[in-house]
Amino acid sequence: MTGLDIAWLEPWQPVSSERATSLELALERELSDGHVLRGRRAQAIAARSDSDDVLFLVRDPEAFAVVHLTRGRRQANPQWPFCMQFESVEGFIEGCMQPDHLEFIDTDD
Repeated sequence: MTGLDIAWLEPWQPVSSERATSLELALERELSDGHVLRGRRAQAIAARSDSDDVLFLVRDPEAFAVVHLTRGRRQANPQWPFCMQFESVEGFIEGCMQPDHLEFIDTDD
């Protein structure tokens, strides 16, 4: 995404525009009625290399959302897929990317 300058830490890495499109379609398929992201525009920015967690920039209102895609069909439960929202990129970095990185390097032998 243009205008977003992030020093990515493993296991997070930016996604290509082709992969972003695929992840955005997967998110759309998985969201059920009542999900906090349902009906909001979402742009995939990054993904973890070791799981199905994806970072999306969502609009209306703007936020960053880490979503654990299930790669399955839409469920009737508005709690899935699991989603953690951050008000800013700094919130994502401090609340998600840095802890994920520490956990990743601690278990990477």
